[in-house]
Amino acid sequence: MTRNAETKQFDALSATEAKTIADNARPANAPCMCGCGGLTKGRFFPGHDATLKSALNVTVKTGSKAARKQAERALANFGW
Repeated sequence: MTRNAETKQFDALSATEAKTIADNARPANAPCMCGCGGLTKGRFFPGHDATLKSALNVTVKTGSKAARKQAERALANFGW
């Protein structure tokens, strides 16, 4: 998307940009990523991200070696 300096408006999306947005869009009612099974418009219901982060941190401290590794990867993927 480019901005037209004269009109101060954005030009239409290119086909590539539109495809990228469509490929990365989440459905209107996607499952909450904490695993509770609820449907949400975002990645998590309010507060559910903290619940998942807490559970992953406990797993990192007390889980088996394989579980710790997976939890560490999940924390990194979410940027926590």
